Amino acid sequence: MSAAMALQMSPSEAGARRADPSVPPPLRSAIEAGLSRSSSSVPELITGLSDADRRVRLAAAVALFNIAEGGTKAVPALRSALHDPENDVRLAAVMALGRMGRGAALARPSLLAALNDGDRLVRQSAAVCLVDSESEAGKALPVLAEGLGDQNPHIRCNAALALGRMGEKAEFVVPMLLDTLKDGDSHVRLSAAMALEMIRSR
Repeated sequence: MSAAMALQMSPSEAGARRADPSVPPPLRSAIEAGLSRSSSSVPELITGLSDADRRVRLAAAVALFNIAEGGTKAVPALRSALHDPENDVRLAAVMALGRMGRGAALARPSLLAALNDGDRLVRQSAAVCLVDSESEAGKALPVLAEGLGDQNPHIRCNAALALGRMGEKAEFVVPMLLDTLKDGDSHVRLSAAMALEMIRSR
């Protein structure tokens, strides 16, 4: 299962996977933690991030994404997870860090390094996480601009909206956003239009 699929898993799907007798206990525990969204499970999830089983590491990162700011103690472990050999684990770790609020500031050096990740989804997610950082947003800009031309319409939408959040800092990509208004996907066109409005109004 990919990180995107895991993040979109419904409670009923997660419950069915948890009840499956073939699911190993560490994976079951990580799924339960994601469903409960309780910060009390964070120490166990930190351990799960370094488990030998990729499924456990992915489930632990997804659970921390669901717990969000309640999981700030896991920031160092999530930073380490950005070096995981599996793309989906790194992606889930980046997305979890993006929901850590002030705790994510500790992860900025790692998120900056993730801008050069070999996986485009990881690069784009790291760039989105850095958009609201006054000091680092500019470094995310080239990656987001690259995302406007990605084959995945979801990435194009996210890139456009993230550029819009940057306001005048993204002024130089306005021509690219204008071109994106001709995109074949209506959601991408809408995202580009919204981004242009955000840039012009800030």
